[in-house]
Amino acid sequence: MMFVQGMREVHETRKREAAQRLEMAQEWRRSRVKIFYRHLVDKGLIDEDGAKNLPDDTLDCPICPSKQTSCNLCRFISCSNIDCQASSTITIVRCFNHHETKFCTSCLECPGILPRMGKCPICAHWFCSAELEWCIGRPVSNGDTRGTEPSSPIIGPPSPITDSTRSHPARPLFCRTRHCIEESIAIGKNGARCCNEYCWFSWPLHIRTCPDCITQDDFTCPCGGYWACADCTLFAATCAPDSTYACPGCGRRFCFNCSYIGACELCSHGGLCDDCKEHEENIGVKQTVFRCQGCGFYLCGECAGIDEKSCCEYDRSVCKLCRHDDMKALTSLFWNFISAS
Repeated sequence: MMFVQGMREVHETRKREAAQRLEMAQEWRRSRVKIFYRHLVDKGLIDEDGAKNLPDDTLDCPICPSKQTSCNLCRFISCSNIDCQASSTITIVRCFNHHETKFCTSCLECPGILPRMGKCPICAHWFCSAELEWCIGRPVSNGDTRGTEPSSPIIGPPSPITDSTRSHPARPLFCRTRHCIEESIAIGKNGARCCNEYCWFSWPLHIRTCPDCITQDDFTCPCGGYWACADCTLFAATCAPDSTYACPGCGRRFCFNCSYIGACELCSHGGLCDDCKEHEENIGVKQTVFRCQGCGFYLCGECAGIDEKSCCEYDRSVCKLCRHDDMKALTSLFWNFISAS
């Protein structure tokens, strides 16, 4: 009997605590609704007497037939209809893909690198920050608007970019929808991503360089498949000068994967680019790198004395190794023919 009575008391206690929590939640919501009405009064959308007669336990907007909505963070209430005048008192934006993700404009900013949400400048829809490509602005140091000095972009990530002054606040470039990606490319607003994986422009993955942050000191390979920001270009020029190929004819630099220029597979010596090959006689510089028609490797004459078996003595058709392999193959065919006879 005492056990049953004890269980009954525990059950009644839990019911009272649940009722108290419910009453506190309802009272908190009523207070938020009153704050919402006060904003409407301050904006001149309703008068004082009208606000007093409005119920504080309703879920409806007092201006239009739409329902109320609230910010996920501060819980302030506004109208869910963005065309309603009431929504202008406290603007709450909602993710286009995640309708339950809602923030007022004052709560969009967060201590991290990017805001919680952003508006795609092409389709004008709001998205969670991870669904957008962003530019956070070029770092500015000591009044230099070009960029910060490259501390160690090749060997490790740069200093936290949240500690740097930037040329502009974080701005979205485009959302991940196919139409907006194609449109951003068509109008030249898609920006670029530095090919140095440790560059601040490339970390995290959804950060790019907007056209406003691209400068004449950046490096763009003529093939269009490689771009590096000015800081990484300067660092590569001073600390890693062999990170790109230079044409001995025109002096232009090319990336390692560029199809416009060939380089020796052994010593990385760059040959003439495609433009200079066409004017080899006029520029007074000879092509020193050739492609073997047998193995397909680019090799230079300078490597001829390094390894007789793997380097070239070029007749511009096949290298010595391929000639050697062809001779072995012919010899093998000859002896097979003799044996069969």
